[in-house]
Amino acid sequence: MRTPFGNLTINQSTGQMIACLSNGIFFFFAFIVDSRTMVEYSYIIGAISLCLLGIIIVSYFLMSLNRLTAISLPFQYRWLFGKKAIRLMVSLNWGIPLAISAYLMILKECGFQFFHYGWTFSTIPNRELCGPSLRLYLTLSQMPVTVLTVICDILTFSMLVIGRHRIFKSKSAEMKRREMNFARQVLAQGAVSLVHSFWYNRGRDLIPGFSEEWRIFLTTSFSSNLLHVFDATVVFTCNFEFKDWLLKQKKKQTLVIVSTIRGRSQ
Repeated sequence: MRTPFGNLTINQSTGQMIACLSNGIFFFFAFIVDSRTMVEYSYIIGAISLCLLGIIIVSYFLMSLNRLTAISLPFQYRWLFGKKAIRLMVSLNWGIPLAISAYLMILKECGFQFFHYGWTFSTIPNRELCGPSLRLYLTLSQMPVTVLTVICDILTFSMLVIGRHRIFKSKSAEMKRREMNFARQVLAQGAVSLVHSFWYNRGRDLIPGFSEEWRIFLTTSFSSNLLHVFDATVVFTCNFEFKDWLLKQKKKQTLVIVSTIRGRSQ
């Protein structure tokens, strides 16, 4: 995972992990433990989720842009995605959403809190100025970036299919396999992200036979958590570099346990 794409995958996975942990902790204590305090301070989890939304979606775009650059500009790739460039991209990827969220939540005193009706996080109704601002941020942080991501994915896949003989001419079979797997990964992740963005914004009108609160739940909380499941599945299925890294970590852990047991038995 030391390659630029590997570092960007770690960046994206970190955002996903924090989102899963924060929401998992909230729903566990709010519903299973029935903690009223957790629901009362749900705006903190809402602020974290709001911030992570922009981070995760932009991280998808950076991964797609990385693959497109590797295929279309191979000689400029090391400069465009060098160590310093990756650090800058990751810093901006986290810094800008944090700054926007801080502006909305602290300076404008907006709230993004949990509501039992629909079992979802939403804007506080009595804050007239905050509602449109948050909705605008949610829309702009999803659809435009997601569309750009899908465009990059389609261009990358088209270049690999049309110019595969020229691109792979001097590369080994292992390198060809890795490139195609990375292309499949970003294409699948882009498709999943695009479907989720459409479903989040328009899916409520497409669900027949459900009450409004269930429609809200299925298009917000449920679909957002399902996105994390699908994304992890795509990474584990397509990214052999991540698989190898994960298996090596497991092997190291096994060796440590075996060594410890042997040391104690002696």
